[in-house]
Amino acid sequence: MATKQRKPKLDMDAEITATVIREIEENGNLLWHKPWCGVPGVLPHNPFSGTEYRGINPFILNLRAMAEGYDDPRWLTFKQAEANGGEIIEAERKRWTRIVFWKSIRIETGETDAKGEEIVKTIPFLRSFMVYNVAQATGLDLDPIEVPADHDPIEAAAKLIEGMPQRPTIKHGGDRAFYRPSADVVQLPHMGTFEDAEAYYGTAFHELVHSTGHKSRLNRKEIAEIAAFGDENYSREELTAELGAAMLCGTAGISPATIEQSAAYLKGWLRALKAEPKLLISAAGRAQKAADFIRGT
Repeated sequence: MATKQRKPKLDMDAEITATVIREIEENGNLLWHKPWCGVPGVLPHNPFSGTEYRGINPFILNLRAMAEGYDDPRWLTFKQAEANGGEIIEAERKRWTRIVFWKSIRIETGETDAKGEEIVKTIPFLRSFMVYNVAQATGLDLDPIEVPADHDPIEAAAKLIEGMPQRPTIKHGGDRAFYRPSADVVQLPHMGTFEDAEAYYGTAFHELVHSTGHKSRLNRKEIAEIAAFGDENYSREELTAELGAAMLCGTAGISPATIEQSAAYLKGWLRALKAEPKLLISAAGRAQKAADFIRGT
């Protein structure tokens, strides 16, 4: 009797990272360069629940949208399309996009702590499901997305900074932008020295994401233990800051060229992502927490 071979387990970290690596190698682009697609300031979300996709998912969805020419930031599952009077176009049914989310399971250890209470461990694990852009569906009764006529992306970016809880001191001057954890200070060049206001706010968001790692805020070890340029903590923290800044730029509706896309820079990201496939998803999770903190959500 032939033994049925087990289907190999899907490595979602590796699959998603491979998608990003392929995009960098083929097009020289980084998927977080433009944090929104189609409608400025409107991030990828579910049209029925209104829930924004989080972590690495908005970047993956925007990458797919740009590749396919989708102008709509709304994504849904096959079942949701059917449940709301529509259906996925037959020719599109195998052209889904995989997104991921964390779930957790509680495990009873059979042990008790000093108070005699049972010790329960919570173990997170990564799950995935498939979504389609609404452009791949037919029969859905959805209104077009409109940006309010009075929406000012630059003003929105300024308000994000002004409203940041526990905001660090922000100083202006010089020709360098950085965050100094020991003094809890963000240093920025004056706005007039940047190419435009979007570039200024993109840089400010990057440094403010760094500041969320301070022990008085999210207490991120990559800030507490940051060392020399290029070490493991530095690479993780820089990726977290870039992704977090992109999330905030997406919220405001600006699209600055915040990343120096030189050949050496891209080569460095390729090396880091190939060496640590889990880096991208874990950094996106930290970036989401940082962006949520700055937005006060």
